[in-house]
Amino acid sequence: MGDGSLASISGTVGSSAEISRHRFCFRNLSAESNTRAYSNSGDDWVFTGDTEPAARQIQQVIENYEPRPEGYEGQFIRFHESLEKGDQPPVTIQDARAVMEAITAVYHASRTAREVTLPIPADHPLYASLSPRT
Repeated sequence: MGDGSLASISGTVGSSAEISRHRFCFRNLSAESNTRAYSNSGDDWVFTGDTEPAARQIQQVIENYEPRPEGYEGQFIRFHESLEKGDQPPVTIQDARAVMEAITAVYHASRTAREVTLPIPADHPLYASLSPRT
């Protein structure tokens, strides 16, 4: 990643079970989402501390956590709040572009069996659309 951290993304089309999962590993804890394919960022998450003090701290945070709406409702609430406060939105145009470039790279690599370099240039065959050209 740009900040020096590592990321691993995998996709499987041959699985009988349709799942998605996020797993984050940090210095003092790991966090793992549920596996619901289209709502895996919502509850229930599992947080595991590396030490007993970290586990206690995680438990304290969880006890004081107040859930908020997820999905589009939650997204628009958070965008509205950022506009009202004059803060940066929770997802920027740059964030969205980076995700779309990663998705474009996956589609192109899958279709061509070739390595894709990011960022995706404007003359890339999938720059304007991921739909296969006929």
